[in-house]
Amino acid sequence: MFVGQIPRTWTENDCTTFFQQYGRVHQVFLLRDKDSQQSKGCGFVTYFHKRDALTAQSKLHNAVTIDGMHNPIQMRPAGEKGNRHNNSGPASTSNMNSGHFPSPAAPEPLARLAECSHIFVGNLPPSFTDEQLLETFQNFGVVLWANVRREKPSNVSRRFGFVTFTNRDDAERAIQAMNGVRISDKGLCVEFKKA
Repeated sequence: MFVGQIPRTWTENDCTTFFQQYGRVHQVFLLRDKDSQQSKGCGFVTYFHKRDALTAQSKLHNAVTIDGMHNPIQMRPAGEKGNRHNNSGPASTSNMNSGHFPSPAAPEPLARLAECSHIFVGNLPPSFTDEQLLETFQNFGVVLWANVRREKPSNVSRRFGFVTFTNRDDAERAIQAMNGVRISDKGLCVEFKKA
């Protein structure tokens, strides 16, 4: 689950303690500033059971404001688009074997699709999913595709993936904002995909 509006002073342990009141938490990833390493006040909480995640969402989303915060907790399944880009339309959360493909609100002209920009994202957490990769980068623009690469047949993450935007400007913004941001043991390596 993507979670937002949590205190920037909270650690992964603080988040685990808070969110485990709704079920057993498997993992917490906080998005951090690449320079200061301070939490950005949002991240991902993974529960062992989907029902616990949905219970937490129903109890917390837009309903509970944590002490010291001005807005209620935002909680939604990773990959489900929020209301930040109303012009980009709703996103599907169907997870294909080859990657996560959001459904555009309207078909894109072929010329615009030809301008797609692909970025490489390295040093991902081992359990990061296609949906979490999409959620992490969709705030920079319309994402056509997000995929975490996995070993076959074990399906173990190779800890890197690719994100495809509809235009180069969005990809450049994502690179500038996310390169070096620590969401696991190392800072992300975000750069244009090499040919």
